[in-house]
Amino acid sequence: MLNAHVTSCLHRNVCVATKSRTFASAATYRSTKPPTRLLTQRLLVHPCSRRSFPCAATKKQGRDRATESGRTKLKPGRPDGTGKQKAKWAVLDWAKYNEPWQVSWGPQRLALGMLGWALSFLLVGVLFVPLLIYLRENQEIDALAKSNQSILVLISQGLETIVGVGIIKYAASRPGDEDDDILKLDLSKPLNAPTGWLFWGLLGIAASPVVVGATAAVCEALSPQGLGGRGTADDVARILSVDVPSFVSLFTVTAVLAPFLEETVFRGFLLPSLTKFMPTYAAVVVTAVAFAACHLSPRDFPQLTALGILLGFSYVRSRNLLTPMLIHGAWNGTVLTFLLLLVSAGYNVSDLLAGKGA
Repeated sequence: MLNAHVTSCLHRNVCVATKSRTFASAATYRSTKPPTRLLTQRLLVHPCSRRSFPCAATKKQGRDRATESGRTKLKPGRPDGTGKQKAKWAVLDWAKYNEPWQVSWGPQRLALGMLGWALSFLLVGVLFVPLLIYLRENQEIDALAKSNQSILVLISQGLETIVGVGIIKYAASRPGDEDDDILKLDLSKPLNAPTGWLFWGLLGIAASPVVVGATAAVCEALSPQGLGGRGTADDVARILSVDVPSFVSLFTVTAVLAPFLEETVFRGFLLPSLTKFMPTYAAVVVTAVAFAACHLSPRDFPQLTALGILLGFSYVRSRNLLTPMLIHGAWNGTVLTFLLLLVSAGYNVSDLLAGKGA
């Protein structure tokens, strides 16, 4: 009975698909007559049926079937089935502006870091450098020539930046901190969505005149007499002169060193620290108020606060300190250049800033 079954299958030229190394393909099976014993064992395990795999099937058909099967299993998302959505800037997505940092330290460490920076500012900028000049030149800073004053300001700001950044770096680099976005300075991927630092920097540069100008207009409407007091540009205008060394020194101070130090302190350290105790948007506002207050400029306080809010939200989106530094430096550098043009044209900049006319 078994031999009759074997003979029937052979006469119908039906192949049996197996994974045996003896039969590498259907074509090999047709051209090879297996031993009767081996064929009998195969038929006992896989009995021949009318639905056996057709011998005419080829590898190409198998690949086609696999392709068709794969098309039905593409991952949702992009058309290529990778499942990855294309990153978007989402400039108007408020939720993206309210994402906190993960910091491990508490209020004590925050207070020590800010206090250490404040003391370094007082000791280096207010006491050490002026005292050194007095002992060396036997005269006060105001008695020096404008070019010498600008160089002195550069030296003072350089020392303040080195000491202040060192203190903040120490306060923010204790073991246990796992957030790589804290004090991040990274030149890579400047235009990669959604955190490209150059994109958010250029957007902030374009928005800063609008933000500061609108704030100034509101203040003018509410109080035509202004807030009074000194402004941030008063000290610079006092020593600004039309010579290259003086301008280069002041430009380095206002557009490079000051933004580097202030953004490290306020956006790099204070802002992430506050997000542990309050919502991110509230931390941005508190940081901006502290930033404006530390300039000791009552007349420019509203504008500085508005600029600080812009800097804060730009940093929240990019998570890279290069963004607020770029915006801050561009603003200061533009203001200084404009003041230099006024001085070159013969205007008394100090009187203009005080509202006294030319």
